[in-house]
Amino acid sequence: MSIKNKLILQWIFALLILALLFWRIDLHRFAEAFQYSEMHLYVPLALAFVTACFLVESQNLMALLNLFGHPVSFKEMRLIRGTTYLLMVINYNIGMGGLIWYLKKHKDIPVFRGSSMLFFYYFVDSVGIAFFASLGAILMNSKGVLFYNISIIAGIACFIYIALFLVYRFLPEKGLWGKIKNLELVRVFNEVTVDIFFKIFFLRGCYFGVFIVFFYFGLQTFNIHIPLIPLISLVPVVFFFANLPVTPFGIGTAQAAMCFLFQDYGTAENILAFSVIYSTILLVLRAPIGLLYLQKNTFNYKEITQTGS
Repeated sequence: MSIKNKLILQWIFALLILALLFWRIDLHRFAEAFQYSEMHLYVPLALAFVTACFLVESQNLMALLNLFGHPVSFKEMRLIRGTTYLLMVINYNIGMGGLIWYLKKHKDIPVFRGSSMLFFYYFVDSVGIAFFASLGAILMNSKGVLFYNISIIAGIACFIYIALFLVYRFLPEKGLWGKIKNLELVRVFNEVTVDIFFKIFFLRGCYFGVFIVFFYFGLQTFNIHIPLIPLISLVPVVFFFANLPVTPFGIGTAQAAMCFLFQDYGTAENILAFSVIYSTILLVLRAPIGLLYLQKNTFNYKEITQTGS
């Protein structure tokens, strides 16, 4: 399936989710949620959040490349990440393709090695999401069935991720298992040390922390008050669903996740209003970053499309 057709299907899926969510609420109360919100506080908060996310993730990716023996400066990593910000707004896979293409073109990193490093990066993301979701839920599991279920599911997921990693590391070097161990997509896992794993894990934890702090203060501007401890559990789950490459820019999936997970802390209309402005503001504020860095860089869109397919 072509990138264009995938993008059309993603938008259709996103609009269907949004239509279902809006069908379930009172539209008048939804409009009132904006009327009584504190947008004068939300906008500068969102601006600080987007800037922090950009800088922290640029640093995270710089550390990833440096730890695997591919030195890159923070300035260059901001250039790479800034450009792919805009590409990821268009399509998740094109954004990933753009990053891999740049590493191949300008850092002489083969496509499969670049893909393998990013696969490890998102593997640590998955471990982090499961860990923080489980940690927050364990601290809150006496408060209801939702947190109990999250603690069980996230805890099992975290255990499975770590178990798979350990099993992979102890696979024999020869025969069928050896071939699996040396697949291009996972080969970089052979280079992972305890030091590398925990450094990336810590850095991604800092990235998740930026989201948790933003949600803590941002939700209050829409009269939704969620204590910090439950947010440690809930925000990683929202982050997971918002980053699934099934809708453009997480539109629809982010709103559905928030409406379900935050339902005990505010009205459906307020939560949906916050979630809609969350996606909109991030799109509006991230696009200028992408445009700014795109002017400083030269990307071959045909190659990027092929790489991201």
